[in-house]
This record gives sequence, C-alpha cells and structure tokens, in this order.
Amino acid sequence: MKRLSLLATLAAASSAPAATVLIDNTAAATIASGDRANIRGFAFKPQAGGSGPASTLTQSIALNAITLHRPGFNDATTPQFGATAGLITSSTTPVFLKVYDAFTGGTNPADVGNLLGVSSNGISWADVDAINGAGTSAAVAAPFEGFTFSFPAITLDKDTTYWFVFSETSDSSVDVAQFRVIVEAGAGAAGSGYLAETTQVRTTAGAAADWGVYFVASTETIPEPTSTLTLSLAALGMALRRRR
Repeated sequence: MKRLSLLATLAAASSAPAATVLIDNTAAATIASGDRANIRGFAFKPQAGGSGPASTLTQSIALNAITLHRPGFNDATTPQFGATAGLITSSTTPVFLKVYDAFTGGTNPADVGNLLGVSSNGISWADVDAINGAGTSAAVAAPFEGFTFSFPAITLDKDTTYWFVFSETSDSSVDVAQFRVIVEAGAGAAGSGYLAETTQVRTTAGAAADWGVYFVASTETIPEPTSTLTLSLAALGMALRRRR
C-alpha cells in the first residue's frame, strides 16, 4: 500500500500544470484604413519580439487556436474566388489553416515543408461575413470581430519559425488557397509583435511582403522534462522521509 502511495505521489508531482499563454500580435499594431490583404500564408515564431509572453513560454508549447480578423473600414472586398491554383473555389468553400515548417509562397508540393498540423475546423468567407457583418456593416475600428481556427494541441518550439498556410483541404494534401485578413502594412511592421522576419507574409501571387498579420494565438505551456523530474524526485524524497 505504501509503495502505491509513493507511486501516486510521484505521478502527481511529475504532472506539472500547463499555463495558457496568449500570443497577441494586435497590441503593437498600428492599423490604417488600407491595411488589409488577400494572403496565402504568414510566418509565426512564438518567441519573436522578445517581450510580452515571451518570458512565460516554455521551450515547447501546444498551439490550441489562432484568431484572425476580417478587415473593417467599410471594406466590402472579398477574397479572390475561382478554379485557378491559389484561389478559393467559392464564398461557401471551407478554408482550413495548415501549419508547415517552411513555405515559399507557391502552390506545389515543393513549395511547402513538413506538415505539422491542420486546423480542426474550416471557415468559409460566408461564415466570416455572418460573424462580422458583410461590406459596409463590417467593423470600422479596432478591436474588430474575429474568426478562430482551432488546433488539436500542435507541439511547437518557441524559437522556431513556422508558417500558417490557408488550404481548402483538411488532409495532408498540398492545396494552397488564400484568405482576406487585416494586416499592418505600415513602416516597421516586421518588428511588431510575434512575427518572424521581413518576408513574413506571402501574397496571393506568392510574393514576400513586409506586413504583420493581426492575430491572437492561444497556446499552452509544456513543462520541461528536467523540471518535472526535479519535482518528482523532491516529492519522492519527502515521501521517503515520512516513511522513516
């Protein structure tokens, strides 16, 4: 019975609690009326920026969700629809968000890296209109209404650059689409918030752009093995002392 008690104590100590950390790329953004764009994908580095939640991130984190925003400013412009590669088929076609470790901006298998995960939900432009209001009824000032892609706790490294890429498929196939979102297109956008580099956005043409995407990502910290081991050994030592 005492052995079982020791094992239970050890297990409890090794399961350190996770903490939710929001990576907010909206607070530093200065949004102007022209700051919206159709894009294929954008770079994301959890630790980039060196401030805010950076100090609270563990080396590994679990991505749970990312909220993007429909352009306001009475902007009635929609994404581009059609059968051409890189376009959305229609306003009612669900679009998923895929996480890759590399992306050149193209639409072929050679243009993406390793697939790390896919959003568990798809969102169509009609859905976004329903959430935020279409055309002139859209929000015209921050904080804007958002639409959220959820993920099944994809494990990411805080110091690694990843790519969020829009796609019409929810499987592992390479199908690059595009979506219309708020971006910060002004001077200094590359240094704002938690975006990785000056080539951090890929446009509908696949070209690199020095823009910052307006988003909030929800992550969970993943306890480091060394810290959980230390906690476990400390708990075991306490339990052994009590037995004596």
